[in-house]
Amino acid sequence: MKKAYFCNTMQQHEFFKKVISHAKEYGFIFQSSEIYDGLSSVYDYGQNGVSLKKKYS
Repeated sequence: MKKAYFCNTMQQHEFFKKVISHAKEYGFIFQSSEIYDGLSSVYDYGQNGVSLKKKYS
């Protein structure tokens, strides 16, 4: 019998919110609307996010 390695949709949503919150708190990403008054569902890389992207790209 295979194990299911996924959570239900509500748990996934809560986990995603925690990951985004942590990334915003430590400067990996910022919402574009906070910087440019743009769309609220779009994110820009912060200083730490750019460094991380350069390291692993």
